[in-house]
Amino acid sequence: MALNRDSEVSSARWHGTAIALTATVVAAAAAFVTALALLPPALVLPVTGAGLLAAAATMAIIAWASPFGVRLIFWDFAGLLALFALGAALMGEPEQLALIERDGM
Repeated sequence: MALNRDSEVSSARWHGTAIALTATVVAAAAAFVTALALLPPALVLPVTGAGLLAAAATMAIIAWASPFGVRLIFWDFAGLLALFALGAALMGEPEQLALIERDGM
């Protein structure tokens, strides 16, 4: 009977993990689509990188507060989001951002 109870707890824990990871991916995709629709093309990738970095920070806080069994998954996913943020920020064009800053947008 105790084994069945433990499997229910771990099953609920994994469902919570899946919900948190899915919500983070949806929030990052929503930030990208919103930036794509509202901002000039030169700002889409830097803003997406900032949004992904905020999502990574949120996942790091969740990982810090989570129980030991799923903590490693949250830390890994936070690192993955931070890596994607770095990639998005590096793919932006610095010359176009300098022109936008010069023009006073």
